[in-house]
Amino acid sequence: MDANETTKSKAATRLVDEEIRVSNALIRGAHSLSLSEKRIVYICLSKLQEDCLIDGRYKFRLTAKEFSEAFEIDLDTAYTQLKSAKRLMKKVARTIEETPEGEKEQIFVWVSGVTYHHGEGWVEIGFSHEMTPHLFEIKLSNGFTRYYLKQTSALRSVYAWRLFELMMQFKSSGLLKIGIEDFYYAMEAPLSCRKDFFNLKKRIIEPAVNELREKNNMQIVWKYKKKDSRKVTGLEFRFNKNTNAETLLD
Repeated sequence: MDANETTKSKAATRLVDEEIRVSNALIRGAHSLSLSEKRIVYICLSKLQEDCLIDGRYKFRLTAKEFSEAFEIDLDTAYTQLKSAKRLMKKVARTIEETPEGEKEQIFVWVSGVTYHHGEGWVEIGFSHEMTPHLFEIKLSNGFTRYYLKQTSALRSVYAWRLFELMMQFKSSGLLKIGIEDFYYAMEAPLSCRKDFFNLKKRIIEPAVNELREKNNMQIVWKYKKKDSRKVTGLEFRFNKNTNAETLLD
């Protein structure tokens, strides 16, 4: 490996050590992203230390080598997943926020443009004007959640990633309380899981919790709340990396 390749490799490795900053509204919103698309978006956010503001827009150049090293996947898989960046043009985010005037719902696209360089293994992505405040810590009323890319780089499920983000909003207390409808929305649970809590538990909650325990060494216990001993109305997740799971619930 020559000096240039060594420098590039070290630069890519450092990306996983960078902090991700995402608005709380977006974390609790609907993303419509697959795992590969979410990886592309969030590795771009890890490159904010670079000069990415071009003509008033945040634009990022991402190489297959950077992508491969950050998420520990082979180069061929990285090339394939980078090509999915083109699908970001059709993906939208939805946020719902409570304001003094009532509930406000916003729908906006993730990116304003994608350029994929065939045969060269790199892509350039520009984020939309409406998305920018949610990703670049421009002042928003409900604040931001921060975590490091390396905390999600080993995850292989978008549900595990979304649950991790929800938890990171409450990392100081180690307790996430969320209404069941809000959980459906944030996890983008399919209709079959919304109709049947057993499906939600088996297809989304338990696999996500188990992956975070295994990949992130997190101690997590969770429970659900019912109304009138029938309908599930909410969920609680207690988590602490330094405490045995048995001690997390009262």
